[in-house]
Order: sequence, then structure tokens, then C-alpha cells
Amino acid sequence: MADFNILDVFDFDTSLLPNIIWQYENAENLKSLITQKDTWYQENLNTYWQTVVDDFLNIATATDWGLNLWGKILKVNRIYNVNGELITLSTDLYRQLILGKLSLIRSNGTVPEINKYLNFIFKNYVTETAYAAYVMDNYDMSVYYVLNFTPTDEELALIYSREFLPTPAGVEDKIYLLDQSTIFGFYDTGFMPWNVAPFWDGHYIGG
Repeated sequence: MADFNILDVFDFDTSLLPNIIWQYENAENLKSLITQKDTWYQENLNTYWQTVVDDFLNIATATDWGLNLWGKILKVNRIYNVNGELITLSTDLYRQLILGKLSLIRSNGTVPEINKYLNFIFKNYVTETAYAAYVMDNYDMSVYYVLNFTPTDEELALIYSREFLPTPAGVEDKIYLLDQSTIFGFYDTGFMPWNVAPFWDGHYIGG
């Protein structure tokens, strides 16, 4: 999920002097007026467009104002109600969520794509030996979302919101929080031990 740079697509250069046709090459008064206009554009208009890029179009550098606009465009909430308490996502987590939602638009909805989405949002918890989170398809129209970390209050508010998890329509889902001190199983197999059902001393936190 590389950062998108609008400057790779658009050139905001507003230099006017190259547009003077050859008939007016020696018209010094005209060239002086155009030069003054060009200077104004360089000092004002280009700065304006660069601000639009930095504060809004480039999500990697967008301010809270820009991120809130992206949230309205993508219908991504920033404030969640958890047991009557309003929790607002931090700038960093909200930025990750918006980038993640953009990736979902291009995804095919498979388990690997969902795992990529989850571990992008919670990338601070990804280690060399374990995912931060993953989804398990139970092949019975239900899935488990497994969290391999202890979420903060704002992360928990996000997880509880039904719009966050990309569960397909008609599929039941549950969320489990793993207690890493009591887990037994083989890495990268969904904690499957020796041809039996997965087991862990997990804490069910919602579904």
C-alpha cells in the first residue's frame, strides 16, 4: 500500500513566459506585464495548490481537516459511540483506516486480502513471527477475527463498529482476543495443533 503522491500525476507549474508566441518576443512592455503576473502565480497560486496537495490530496501528509474530508468521501467515521461514550480516533489511526479503506475498494474480498487489510491497520503490532490480526474461515458461513494484541480503547471502539470489519453479507462473525501467554499451536496455521480443532485460552470480545 504505497503512499499515493498526486505530484506524480499532475504538474502545477504555472510558468507563463514559455507561452509568449514569437511575434511578441521583442515586446518588452508586454513581457514585463507577463513576468509580473508569472511572479504572482509562482508566489501564490502554486503555493495554494501545494497546500491542497499536502493538507488533503496526499493522505500520507493530510492534516485533520484533510482526513475528515476523506472520511466524508469514503464514508469512514472518526467518532464512535461505545456504551454511551464518544471515542474519537487519533490522527494516525484514522489515517491508517482511510488508507485501508481505499485498499478494500480494490480488493477481491478473499481471506488473504482481508488479512492484508487488518495487518495494515494494526501494523504497529505486526512482528517477524506473527500477524497482528487475521480472519479464519470456518466454511459454514461464519468467520472468526483473531486479534493477537491487546487493543487500546480507540482501537476497541473501531473494532466494535460494524463498518470496520469487511465481513461479507450473510456471514456471521465473531472476534477473539488471544492471550499469548497460554496459546499453543503451530505458527501460520491458525494455531492448529496436530490435526485437531484450534484451541486457545482466548477472550471473546464481541460479534
